[in-house]
Amino acid sequence: MPDPVLETILHHAAAQHGAIASEQILLGGGTPARVQAWLRAGRLVRTSPRVLLVPGSPGTPERAAMAAVLDAGPGAVLSHQSSAALWGLPGFNLHPHHVLVPRSGLVREARPHTLHVSRRVRADHVVVLSGIPTVTPTRLPFDLAASMRPERVARVIDTLWSRRLTSGRLLHDMLAELATRGRPGITTMRALLEERGPDYRPPESGLEARVQQLLTEAGVTGFERQVDIGDDTRWLARVDFVHPRHRQILEVDGDRFHKALLDKTADAARTARLVAAGYEVTRVTQFQVWHQPWTVIESARSAIARSWARTGAVG
Repeated sequence: MPDPVLETILHHAAAQHGAIASEQILLGGGTPARVQAWLRAGRLVRTSPRVLLVPGSPGTPERAAMAAVLDAGPGAVLSHQSSAALWGLPGFNLHPHHVLVPRSGLVREARPHTLHVSRRVRADHVVVLSGIPTVTPTRLPFDLAASMRPERVARVIDTLWSRRLTSGRLLHDMLAELATRGRPGITTMRALLEERGPDYRPPESGLEARVQQLLTEAGVTGFERQVDIGDDTRWLARVDFVHPRHRQILEVDGDRFHKALLDKTADAARTARLVAAGYEVTRVTQFQVWHQPWTVIESARSAIARSWARTGAVG
């Protein structure tokens, strides 16, 4: 005969990748005696003193992450590197699990995941993503800044911003909210946000961010990112990089959008419009950016040198 309480609990666990906490079972009408009976019958399997799994549920990375959050107790959420991985940021992994718990919660360090304690884990700092409670994209870089190099935090900010998962306004609001004396990472975040003024446009891709890094480190200045180009009558294109003074455009061709024949045809037509408007267009490839960075730098320098030789301009 079906057990309606057990069915409710199994349904709840299914929404959490097959994992459920002891306190959730009690809230759902289960009792310690009934839990023991379900364990003996093989309807549930205990994976830690606090967490139980539904037998047969897929042993995915998401289930393991959900179990880590549940094991950390009420109010815990996935955070730091694990949250970055859940949001799909490149270079991060769900495991080892990083879990954020409120300071009032019970912290048990002897668990196979990293616990971070915060005085403030407000409800509006948390969302459920893929069934797992995790910090919002706006909160995420503030947590990472406590233990990560500023350069990497900057890439996280730009990636989240370019994907429209956060914005400058939201990040500045979070800064004002979290900027308590002594909070780790606040100095880093304040400096990074000051660099990104009200007119800041984040790179559209990691590829574009890498080109910006190469130019900056090589001392090649004057190029502006993501600029709309037009002539006297119409908009022509939004280009990756342009040097306005020298009317030099640097386009970065990623493999995803520039290898097919139709893509190449569209690129040629776009280039023709820009040349007709008085610009010189230089293209670099994804392979060059990652494997031959010196050719990217030389392309940018040569473009400026050609303009200088042609016009006698300096700079």
